[in-house]
Amino acid sequence: MKEIIYGKEVYTVSDTEISEIIDRRKAFVIYKDRFSMVKYLDQTQKAQILDIIYEYQIEGARELPEGLDQITEAVADQILKGFQLADDSYIKKSVINGVNGRKGGRK
Repeated sequence: MKEIIYGKEVYTVSDTEISEIIDRRKAFVIYKDRFSMVKYLDQTQKAQILDIIYEYQIEGARELPEGLDQITEAVADQILKGFQLADDSYIKKSVINGVNGRKGGRK
């Protein structure tokens, strides 16, 4: 459950609705500042990061896998935090657009 504040109104969005909103997206962005640490990783660690990104964006996994070394875990955590911030922003925009649409559009 998530609460979205828009103006003086508070809209509650269920986990199912959040999942549906996220599933409708066709793309995602990796911000350079969140990805810059990847250059310090070896090839195995880079492959793990790519797997983590795939699992998060395509499969919907929200937890890091067990058994990562500390460096890979720290880099993955930063990348996933960027994704989570983008997800939150997308969910809020989607809910607000839905509210405005039900009211006949933005006034």
